[in-house]
This record gives sequence, structure tokens and C-alpha cells, in this order.
Amino acid sequence: MKTVSIIDYGSGNVRNLVRAFKKLDIDPQVTEDASAIKNSTLLVLPGVGNFDQAIRRLRRTGAFEAIGDALNYGVPLLGVCLGMHLLTEKSEESLDQSGFSRIAGQAARIEDSPSRRVPNVGWQSICWKDAGKALGRSEEEEESFYFAHSYHVTGQKEDIVAATTDIGIEIPAAIIHENIVALQFHPEISGKAGHQLLQSFLSYAESI
Repeated sequence: MKTVSIIDYGSGNVRNLVRAFKKLDIDPQVTEDASAIKNSTLLVLPGVGNFDQAIRRLRRTGAFEAIGDALNYGVPLLGVCLGMHLLTEKSEESLDQSGFSRIAGQAARIEDSPSRRVPNVGWQSICWKDAGKALGRSEEEEESFYFAHSYHVTGQKEDIVAATTDIGIEIPAAIIHENIVALQFHPEISGKAGHQLLQSFLSYAESI
């Protein structure tokens, strides 16, 4: 039986993620227990919160090492918003905490400008790239999802960017790399499009 674990690090949009997976007939566990994480067949690293605090909590509970081990074993992982940032090397939000370093690059703060809101909050369209084919998406396809963030991934390898969005600058909206799918937006509160994308992630996880 598939064991889906949503990682609890003291913040994050956990309740909405639980509800979203239950709509897909999956009853996920919410945990920070290292043993439970290591025995999971699929992991979700949720969004919302502070990079520094999240990494400190994950390290303190042993979840950081357990997640790293699971990724090494090929366990699929979905990173959402902050969860996406935690998978990079570091963040401008933290002076001394490193991320999982599974995605090259870092999380940088969105620069203020007269034409750009910080934080970036609301529905936005994304443009799928070639890498999005892994989730059954085509480059001609546009979809809208709900965003809420003040930081974005930068410095990543372009061939792993599955989708982008325009916030006055073009930023990665989705990254696919090996057994990781990382999303800047929140599929769990993005209605039908988000529901379908979570289904696509589950299909991708089954294929790797």
C-alpha cells in the first residue's frame, strides 16, 4: 500500500494538502518522525513559512537526514512553495542554513519595483516547457494556479524547468529533476487545475 507522508515542520499549508490528497482517495500521514519518513513511498514537503526556521526544525527532529536518505533511495517527493526552496542549496532568507541541495541554485527574494508586488499573491498563468511533458503537459498549454511567495528559485539548470511564470521577471513555476517535482505555486488551493496536477504527479511518481 502507498504510504504518503506530508512533512510537518511546524508550519506549512498542511491541512489543505491533506484535503487535496483525500480527494484523490489517498489518506496521507502528517509526520516529522524520521522512521515514518524513511518507510514512506511518497513524500510531500509543504509550503508557507521561513526557510531558516524550517531547516532548523527538520534537522532537530532528524527529518532532514531521513528525507535525504529517502531521496537517495529514489522515493518521489513533491515540494510546494517553501518546500521548493528548501530543495535548493540555500536561501537569501537564511544566513547560515543550507538546503537539501537537490536543485542547483538558491531562493532569492523578489526584488521590489513599481510594477511588481512583494509578496506575489494571487492567480497567475504558467507556461509549460519541454520538461513538463513528464507531467503530461505540452508547451502550447497554459494553466493558472495560485501563488503566494516572496522568494523564487534562481540559478537552476534550465533543462529541469518544467514551467515558468511572469512576475515582471520570468521565474521557474515548476521544476522536475529525477524523483523530485517542485512547484512555486499551491496546487492544493488551485481548484480543478491543482487537482489534476496532483493526479499527474502521482502518475509521474508511479513511473519512476
